[in-house]
Amino acid sequence: MPYRGYWLREESSVGTRLRISAGLAVVVAAVVLLSLPGGVAATRTITYPFIAGSYVIPMDGQQTDLLHAFGLVHAILRAGVPVYRVLSPPAVLLKVDPLAPRVAFDGGPFLVWGTYSAEFAAAAAGFPGVTYLRLAELEVLDRVLPIKKPTGVLILRGGFDWGHTGVLLDQLGIPYDLMTQAEFAADPGAIFRYALVVDDCNGWSGRYPGDAIADAFRIFVAGGGHAIFTDIALKDMEVLFPGHLSLFTSHRGTYNATVHTFGDAPSQYFGPDQISVYTEIDGVVMGPPVAEGVNVLLDLPNYPYGYQVAYRILAADFARLGEQVKAVEAYADIIHVDVMDAHFVPPLTIGPVVVESLRPVTGRTLHAHLMVERPQALLEAFAEAGTEIVTFHVEAASDPGAVVGRAGEHGMRAGIAVNPETEVDAVFPRRGRDPLDRRAREARDRGRSPRATTLDLPDTDETPLLGANRAAIQLRRNARRPRRALRA
Repeated sequence: MPYRGYWLREESSVGTRLRISAGLAVVVAAVVLLSLPGGVAATRTITYPFIAGSYVIPMDGQQTDLLHAFGLVHAILRAGVPVYRVLSPPAVLLKVDPLAPRVAFDGGPFLVWGTYSAEFAAAAAGFPGVTYLRLAELEVLDRVLPIKKPTGVLILRGGFDWGHTGVLLDQLGIPYDLMTQAEFAADPGAIFRYALVVDDCNGWSGRYPGDAIADAFRIFVAGGGHAIFTDIALKDMEVLFPGHLSLFTSHRGTYNATVHTFGDAPSQYFGPDQISVYTEIDGVVMGPPVAEGVNVLLDLPNYPYGYQVAYRILAADFARLGEQVKAVEAYADIIHVDVMDAHFVPPLTIGPVVVESLRPVTGRTLHAHLMVERPQALLEAFAEAGTEIVTFHVEAASDPGAVVGRAGEHGMRAGIAVNPETEVDAVFPRRGRDPLDRRAREARDRGRSPRATTLDLPDTDETPLLGANRAAIQLRRNARRPRRALRA
């Protein structure tokens, strides 16, 4: 696929940059909004008058049924009635009781002109739990976003059909179309008939879906379309839009998630900035964004505690290596160096001189993954070059304990990696005997870089892991097809 510049779009952004967002929680906000063309926020918001008797649908703490409020708005739009959203913050003060002071409305309230009373009443009858009020006097409001028609929604059913976006939309009475992956592969152009496309869990589970589908997604988003990826399908976002965000996975527990709001986003939000999120062992969550132009509405920056993000320099443009390492330094905990000797693994890559050149460039931890024969012979050179962590393969060491000890003598923390065919017992008997900082198992054949990945093995109190390094993001794009975001 020829390289084509693109940005990512938050699912309902009115900013100048195209963005993308993910997560089931934002689906409801997206389906009530028209997918507007590109342009600055000032050209999309207007100053607009609302006569007395106009309807106000609150979207903050005054709303008794927030989710179904979106369903009501969608029903009003399907009846051909325009809806207007007043963007916040700041909260807008509205007179809804002629005998009481003005009331502050936050979260982006929706307004409908009072001349559409019949249509509004018919739509509201289907949503009896939704709170709405009426203006007591004429109001002329700023930062008003006109919404002229409902968003057309396409849900792409994952291979295992684990997603529940359709269930949610059914409950809200919001219509949508459904396509299987096979149907979509036969007609990728179908995406352009919609304003919002949901890649529902499990999606393609992070497998590259082919050039036709990848092209369709990128052109769709670059042209102003909205794309949402749910749960495991977040891995597809790594594949389709590499190098833009960090993903974490494979840990069960309850963690504090951060909700981010953006002043120009008509999706809006009203609620706490921190919420508790429970994740399953096979769940996928987002960390902070990596690239500029990406707004993540919900992330778990500390998921799980102690995990660290590593960037593999083997995916970088070596003509600009120092520049690219500096570019990701704000998002990286570790710079990961894949060392291959053309003997233990077929490729020949880099050695201590590259680490030495990077040491004055970055203050981040430098980690050398030695896919070499006789790793003990290289420890001193890498230590002198500025390496702080070294991981070697148990298959390449006749006495792994001696290599671990030798690394410690040179002031480096040590880790052991095993190849897929090696029994993990080759590593685990060393628990409690060697001061291991990291243990990893290759998920693919060694030397298949930069697509080779490592998976951390379970931790114990005796030998704490340095970190899972779950989300190493590639530093360059492949000209033929995007490579998956890499995990070191």
